[in-house]
Amino acid sequence: MSMINDNLNKMIEMLNEIEKIDLYKDDIALIKKITNKINDILKCEDIATDEFLDELNKDLELLDDKYYTETFWLNGEFTELHDLTNLFIDVYSVLKRRNKNKYVENLRNANKKKELIG
Repeated sequence: MSMINDNLNKMIEMLNEIEKIDLYKDDIALIKKITNKINDILKCEDIATDEFLDELNKDLELLDDKYYTETFWLNGEFTELHDLTNLFIDVYSVLKRRNKNKYVENLRNANKKKELIG
């Protein structure tokens, strides 16, 4: 899961940087909300339910739609806000797949228990 942590940490770094830029001042609450959700995932991946991930994705898309072409300075180079969304795509797909696998496993276990009882 290091790819997930790497991407989430890069996202936090980006969000912390754009929080300082006047261009994004109208969306500071949204940026902080996204940052908090990412930190929650870093603390405990189990919080990343499908609903949680979908809401986070929606929030990122709102920022992306508004500032798609905007760039900011990060680690000695210009970075596009769209890179934030690109980093999340991999995290989103891995965690969604993990959630689906857990669901299927739980369903199979429940069916095995039914077979044993019945």
